[in-house]
Amino acid sequence: MPPPEANPALKLIDVPHCWKLGLSGKGIGIGHLDTGVDGQHPSLQGRIAQYRVFDDDGIRTNHMTIRDTGTHGTYTASILCGRDGIGVAPEAQLYSGVVIEGGKSIVRVLAGLDWLLDQPIKVLSMSLGIPYYNPIFQKMLERFRASGRLVILPVGNYGEGIVCSPATDNHVLSVGAIDTKQTVPSFSGSGINKSWKHGFGPHVVAPGHGVIVAEPGGTVTRTSGTSMSSAYVAGIVALLFEAYSDATPDDIEDALIESCEPLDNSPPHRCGYGMVNARVAYESLMQYE
Repeated sequence: MPPPEANPALKLIDVPHCWKLGLSGKGIGIGHLDTGVDGQHPSLQGRIAQYRVFDDDGIRTNHMTIRDTGTHGTYTASILCGRDGIGVAPEAQLYSGVVIEGGKSIVRVLAGLDWLLDQPIKVLSMSLGIPYYNPIFQKMLERFRASGRLVILPVGNYGEGIVCSPATDNHVLSVGAIDTKQTVPSFSGSGINKSWKHGFGPHVVAPGHGVIVAEPGGTVTRTSGTSMSSAYVAGIVALLFEAYSDATPDDIEDALIESCEPLDNSPPHRCGYGMVNARVAYESLMQYE
């Protein structure tokens, strides 16, 4: 496993500063709807609080083995709470549901959301999307926000001009990717629409190109995508809720936006408010103490 200091993505968004303050995500539940997770990976052992599989029709099944039906879920889970310098919040607990890669995906996602509404989570990381606007998730996402949970979603990997649903929803924070040069890669989605909460998407950006992740089978690899960027931001949210348990989703979202560093080499509609910074977001929330 790479040592913490070897992960440039975490350093770029100032996560190690929060670790030095004693923050680790301890006591925070993270909702994770994806392809599942390799529960035996050394970086993720002991991190899975609940695991559910939703079949092709969205029916919850009794699979007991915690596994990844692909690789994507392990990638995002390791960014959220992987140990050994991979994840942002290495002591957070994951509530992971298998909802994509086969079957009636919208039905499966809705079933997963319904399950997570009853789980003790503070942040939902849902690294999935459907190209363009689809209002079907709106009521569910509104309920998450109203119950004090913040939903973090990727804008998708279809490039400029396309933002995936449900990242278009006004009850979520949408995330795009940046590379090591703090430039928005061509695959990262973006769009402008006056009906959206901020008028554009993504709202913020985070590392999403060639980042270090855990891979099913016990190894590590590098991968790219706005799903990874979204997971980094969701991990930061876990740290912030740990530090400020009375903060609301609006407080956390505002702090993340206030923490952003504008990108000189990318237009606003491609990078939103800019790159998130865990340290600055933490300091911004001090006003609520």
